Amino acid sequence: MEVKAIFELPVHIWVMCDALDATYPTGYDKLRFNVVMPDGRPPVGGAPPAPGVELRPKVGEQVVWVKEYGAFIPESLRPATALHRVVVTDVEGPSYDHKSWFGSAAPIGDI
Repeated sequence: MEVKAIFELPVHIWVMCDALDATYPTGYDKLRFNVVMPDGRPPVGGAPPAPGVELRPKVGEQVVWVKEYGAFIPESLRPATALHRVVVTDVEGPSYDHKSWFGSAAPIGDI
């Protein structure tokens, strides 16, 4: 498992807690990768168990992976939490001779 990116979502999204602490294969067209979810330990979740994943927050700050907020969640969707960050691993995709910057070896943010 090679970590390519730690992605902070532009806005948090609500997920059911049973979606945490799992890996989901996904992609777009020929670009394939895994999304590794954080765990849900209180109060702000924890980094997924992937080699090379460690964030060093500035002094006095917390790195938020998931967080519970005071919000109405329908009974059928409880427990749920707000997802802030995920890890992207195992990126596979095409490479092109005329686009040396493009491909699975490139930083995921540039693809």
